[in-house]
Amino acid sequence: MSYAAVIGTFDGLHRGHQRLLEQLREVAEARGLQSMAVTFTEHPMAHIPPFAVPPRLCDNARRIRLLEQSVDKVVVLDFSTIKHLTAAQFMERLAALGVTVLLMGYDTRFGSDMPREAEVYRTAASAAGITVVFCSTAVHTDDGAVIASSSIRKALADGDVATAALMLGRPYAVTGTVDAGRGQGRTIGFPTANVRPDDPEVAVPAPGVYACVADAVSANGSTIFRDRPAMVNIGTCPTFVPDGRKITIEAHIPGFAGDLYGATLSLRFVRRMRSERAFPSVEALKAQLHSDAAKTLEILKQAGLGNPH
Repeated sequence: MSYAAVIGTFDGLHRGHQRLLEQLREVAEARGLQSMAVTFTEHPMAHIPPFAVPPRLCDNARRIRLLEQSVDKVVVLDFSTIKHLTAAQFMERLAALGVTVLLMGYDTRFGSDMPREAEVYRTAASAAGITVVFCSTAVHTDDGAVIASSSIRKALADGDVATAALMLGRPYAVTGTVDAGRGQGRTIGFPTANVRPDDPEVAVPAPGVYACVADAVSANGSTIFRDRPAMVNIGTCPTFVPDGRKITIEAHIPGFAGDLYGATLSLRFVRRMRSERAFPSVEALKAQLHSDAAKTLEILKQAGLGNPH
């Protein structure tokens, strides 16, 4: 079997990645080839000094699943075993996988020698029996911003989940297991699910209160609910823990009274409503939470998201 292939980390599989994979399918179809995405078990920066691995935009399982939905074949390489290969040697590795056409993005670079010149890649590819096709342009938002994983991480760090969603082509999501929290939300009429991300390296939006959509699956794999509105607080809960430092993710599901302990909760972030702050009293906090809950439902209604039942 012969393939047209792309190489990348594909963190988040954002709209730029989606456009590259769309072009890959077009190239493969035009040449009578199957499409292949070549990616890695972990981010290459985990093996490259100064080892500054960026927060992930989705866990590995989801990243591979999204790739498998986009191409005929996904090859996952252990980067630690190939990091020493030059660009020319890596081309030979690709040829051994059946790659005859390599589509390279506008900023794609690979190999221990990291060539910057397109001609170096063309020459190395030709020697391995591979034709290189360059995709020379980036994908931009309507206001001209380049869509890139680093731009999405910056938006999340700023709490701008709406821009992150625009670049991803879908709301940013964090999935985790519900474990025991402080239980203080329940005492004031706003029980929350304390969500511990399944991937500790996943990017978490900036502290604040967010309108989200939630899915919940029990420990035995059965669906508890889907597409429920969720009011989510990320932060240290300063009203109850004035000197708190640990960042938590706490989700209140309006109208839901069941037990979520041990369940897997997936939160899709739609909009940041406000920053987190300490309130002078529990009553003042409760008044704000009532307002936040109403605003959450209104935001999701306007967006056509979330089923309140």
